[in-house]
Amino acid sequence: GRPVQLVTLRLRATARTAKPRLPRDETCPGRGERPPSEGRRPLVHQGRELAAALYLRKRLAPGHEAAGPAVIAEDSATTFLPPGAVARVDALGCLVIEVGE
Repeated sequence: GRPVQLVTLRLRATARTAKPRLPRDETCPGRGERPPSEGRRPLVHQGRELAAALYLRKRLAPGHEAAGPAVIAEDSATTFLPPGAVARVDALGCLVIEVGE
């Protein structure tokens, strides 16, 4: 009969839930359209000075494609596309990058 005091209690639980529906834009409004550019900026890549296109991530729509050399800027990250690389915005709004040989 002595009283017990709990100081820390931890619980780990798992459960099956419905898969969340992610917002998709299957129409890909940017497909075939030139992505809006903020101009070109000089940069140095592998010792060579290049003029790279500058894109704001928030202005790229699903279907847009950008070829390197380019910089895609957003609040939380900066993405550099070297020459030969291509970035495409998929239906979920993700950047899919293919890097050339």
